[in-house]
Amino acid sequence: MTGRMKSSSRYYSVQALRGFAALLVVIYHAAKMIRDRMDPLFTQFPAGGAGVDIFFAISGFVIVMTASPDAENLESWSGFLWRRLVRIVPLYWLLTSLKLVTLLISPDLAQHSAVSAWHVIASYLFIPAWNVEHKPFPLLTVGWTLSYEMFFYLLFTLALWRQVRPVGWISGLLMVLSVIGLWRTEAWGAVSTLFHPVLLEFVFGMWIARVTFAGWRMPLRLAYYILPSMAIFILATNALPELFCLKYRLFLWGIPGALLLLSAIALEARFHEMLRGFPALFGNASYAVYLVHGFILPGIGILFLKLHWQGIWLDYIVLFVSVIGSVMAGILLHLWVEQPFNRRLRGMVVRRKKVNID
Repeated sequence: MTGRMKSSSRYYSVQALRGFAALLVVIYHAAKMIRDRMDPLFTQFPAGGAGVDIFFAISGFVIVMTASPDAENLESWSGFLWRRLVRIVPLYWLLTSLKLVTLLISPDLAQHSAVSAWHVIASYLFIPAWNVEHKPFPLLTVGWTLSYEMFFYLLFTLALWRQVRPVGWISGLLMVLSVIGLWRTEAWGAVSTLFHPVLLEFVFGMWIARVTFAGWRMPLRLAYYILPSMAIFILATNALPELFCLKYRLFLWGIPGALLLLSAIALEARFHEMLRGFPALFGNASYAVYLVHGFILPGIGILFLKLHWQGIWLDYIVLFVSVIGSVMAGILLHLWVEQPFNRRLRGMVVRRKKVNID
C-alpha cells in the first residue's frame, strides 16, 4: 500500500483497533460493576478508559479519510451531516429510551442514574448536562463521549459548508478550546466540559489521515515495535491511580493511542487478509458493543449475586462472562438492528434523491 490511499479502501487494522478500544471500555466497566455489586476489594481497571481516547483518534482519522476535500466522492455538508447522524443517532436513541424505561420500571438495575426532565432532553440532544450526582453524564452514561463526537462532527460540517480546509481550521480551533478549558470551572456550566484536552485526540487522528493521504507510512520495523509497546504502555497505566490517569489522559492514553493508530495503518498491508474475519466484524460492531454493554453487565452481576457464590475466582469468572456476554450482545445488536436500520435510512435518502432528479 504505497502512494495515496483511496478513501474507499478498507483499513481492517483500524477496525481491529476499534474493537480493541471497545474491549478496554467493557473490561473497565465490568471490573467497576463487580466492585460496586459483588466485591468492594476487587481490582479495578482504570487503563480501560484509554479505549475512549483511541476511539477519538480513530474518529478524526476516519472522518478526514472519508469526507475531507482530499477524499474521493466528497459529499456536501448536508450529506456528510446526515451520514453521521444516521450512524450515531438511531442506536443511541433506542438504547437511551431503553435506559429511561428501565429506570422508571426497575431503578435497582441501573446504578449512578436517575431521571429529571432537562437531563433526559439533553441526553437525547447530545448536550452535556449535570445529572443528579452533578456529573456531566447523559442518561446512558457512556454517551458522554458522543457529545464530543457530535461537537466534532458539527465543526466539520461547518468547515464543509464554509468551504474551508477542515483539518487546519478545526485543528486550530480545538487547540484554542483545549487551552481555554484549562481554566474552566463548574460555574461555566456543563456544556463547557467540551473544552477539554481530549479534543486534541481528534486533531491527532485528522493529521494522521493527512499524512496517510500524502502516502507516508511509519516504517514497518518501527511499527512492529510501536504497536505492542504502546499497547503495553496503556495497560501499564493500570498501576496508576485513576484520577491521575484521567487528569493526564492526553499524555498517558491520547498520544499512545494515536501512535497505536499510526502503527496499525503502517501494518495494514501485512495483516489485511488476516483481519478480515472476526476482528473486522468486532470493529464494525464496536459502537453497538460500547452502547449496549451497560445493559448486559448489571444483569450478569445480579444473576451471580443470586447464586450466592463467593471467592476471588468467582470475580474473575464474572469478569470473563461479562466481557464475552457484552461483546456477543453488541455483535448481535449490530447485525440484527444497527445494520438493517441504518441501511434502510440510507436507502430512503437515495430513493428521495432519485425522485428529485426524476
